[in-house]
Amino acid sequence: MRSRIFTACIIGILSATTTTGFANPTKTNDYHVIIEQFIDSHSTANYKAFRDITDDNATVKMSHGEMVIVQPRADLLTQMKSDSPIKLNCDANYEVLAKSGALVIARVDFVHGKDMQHNYLTIEKNKDKEWKITQVCTFFEDINNPMPKEIAPKHNIIAKN
Repeated sequence: MRSRIFTACIIGILSATTTTGFANPTKTNDYHVIIEQFIDSHSTANYKAFRDITDDNATVKMSHGEMVIVQPRADLLTQMKSDSPIKLNCDANYEVLAKSGALVIARVDFVHGKDMQHNYLTIEKNKDKEWKITQVCTFFEDINNPMPKEIAPKHNIIAKN
């Protein structure tokens, strides 16, 4: 009887260890997953998800008047941890603006009532071939008074031999 209980316990421990050993909660080999987890971490203050999808040296830059506030990842994690759990009432969408095999630029928009928050994410592959957010630049816009679109003047580039 004891041997059966012992065998059942060993099988249970081995199966639990095997299951958790191969589980990968953050599949960081797909930048779309990183963007979706950024949206989730922003709307719920999920600091664990934010920690998993950001590079150790990641920063968030936010315009404040004529100054830029730079927050390192560690400060953001501390703030998110103290705010957690929350659930923001906002809509979110994203667009990939540019991509290559190692670098992605995406815009994530959050709409809070009449305000829109634009987040420009720089996502890079690290040495382990995992996508990580290295920088977030945040801008705020009033939907009723949108920012005017600036059109850059054309530049004629002439190549000379």
